[in-house]
Order: sequence, then structure tokens, then C-alpha cells
Amino acid sequence: MLKVAFIVYRKWAYDIVLNLEKESFFKLFNITPIIITTKEREFNDESFSNLFFVEGKNNDQIEAILSANDIHIAFFYGWSWMVKEPLISKYMCICLHPSPLPKYRGGSPIQNQIIAGEKESAVSLFVMKAGIDDGDILKQKKMSLNGSLQDIFYRITEIGVILTKEVLHDVIHNCIVTHPQENLDMNPPHKRRTKDQSIFTVQAVNNLSYGDIFNLVRALDVPYPNFEITTAHGSYYINEVSYHASLDNFMLINEASNTQDVSCLIFKVSDGFVRISRGRFVENN
Repeated sequence: MLKVAFIVYRKWAYDIVLNLEKESFFKLFNITPIIITTKEREFNDESFSNLFFVEGKNNDQIEAILSANDIHIAFFYGWSWMVKEPLISKYMCICLHPSPLPKYRGGSPIQNQIIAGEKESAVSLFVMKAGIDDGDILKQKKMSLNGSLQDIFYRITEIGVILTKEVLHDVIHNCIVTHPQENLDMNPPHKRRTKDQSIFTVQAVNNLSYGDIFNLVRALDVPYPNFEITTAHGSYYINEVSYHASLDNFMLINEASNTQDVSCLIFKVSDGFVRISRGRFVENN
């Protein structure tokens, strides 16, 4: 019997496994999943009895669980930590990366693509190697980057289900086909974004366009460090914005602003004004 483990991080990754289970896909192909997640215990809705919690960097603990359960294939979905030997040699390790690899390999792929103004991305499944997202491609399917971050997560889940089923079908029927990533040297891995990169001064946002702000805000929505404008009294954490043509009936954020009601606030950008549709103000301690 083919045994598969899903090592997941992020809700969209867990949702891929849940959807596969709801479709009875595992039973159809006689696959017994072993679900392993990090300590995001809110994911545990008792859908699975074989759920393990591990530290992301603890490759030894993951390897011990895979070995104890006689796993053949390990899917790393949404995983944010390096997977090292002997894992990648001992098992067929497959990773899902939300970008058109080799473009945007490395950390924070969704954020980096949205902030760069990309309109279209892809979901890529590849066989893991020792490098960063540099393994041979198994499957790749285009995906729109329109809409909110939650819209994009939903698409990743939806496409992830389709591609996972295709890969497992190919494994069972012994018809796996891979192709190496081209131009890896021209697409070096991106670093993971840090919280500091979400923080902006009033002067900094004044020099950005509305399009820049719109993409930053939606790329930095929950669960990531939100787009933040700092003032002398605190920070505005912004989750949604809209374009505004003038100052009429609104207050302009400046270096001294401390207004709690963000619904009446706008801030200047290079091509007009931006209204805060959803956000909050947090005073300095």
C-alpha cells in the first residue's frame, strides 16, 4: 500500500489535505495519509486521527515520524523551513511553491509577486533537492493574482488539490514525468520578507503611487505583518484601501496623527489620496 505524508504549514495547505479527504481520494487510491503540521493547533478540527505536531526546523523528528509510518511520498505544502538530508534522499519529497518556478523561488513568493505588480502566477509542484526550490518540476498550473490575499489562498488550495491528485495518479500508474528548471542562475532565490519591511513612515508613503499602496496592503494582509504607517504617537495597521481624489470630508494622516477612527482618514500618495477602508490605530506604549 502506498503511504503518503503531508507536512503542512498555513491554512491553505491544510485545506488541500482536507479537500482531498472529503473527496474520498485517499480511499480511492488506497492511500493512508499521515498529517504532520507545525504547532498551529487551530488546524486540528478532528478530521484526522493521525495528526502530529512538530517544530519546523526539527528534521529529525519529521524523519522519525515518516520512518515509523513506512511513508513513501512526503508532500511539503506551505512549509517555511529547509528540508535536509537524509529526508530528501530517503523519501520522494514533493513541495508546492506558489510561483511559476524558477521565478520567485525562495521566501515570501506570494508577497514578492504582488508587490512587484505581477498579475499572474502559478502553482508549482516539484521534487525537492538540497537547494532552494530548485528541484525538477512535476506539475505547474497558472493562477491569477487578482483579488484579496484570501482569494489567492483559495486558488492555491483549489489548484493544489488538482495537481496533487494528478501526481498521485501518475505515481500509482508509474508514469511520472519531470523536467528540470531552466535559467536557475537568472532567478536567484528571494529572501523571506521581514516585519520591518511592512513598516513605512508618512513621508515614505507620500512618495508611492496608489497602485503601489494597493498591492502592498493586500499582499500584507492576515496572516502576515500588516502594512503599517508610523507616526509620533503610534501606528496605523491597514488591511484595505480605496482611491480618493481629494481631501473633502476626511482627515489627512501626518507625522503627528493619533486619530483612533480610521474610517475618516486618508493619506497622500504621489497620484492622489488613499482612504483607509479597513484598519486600526495602535498607540505607542
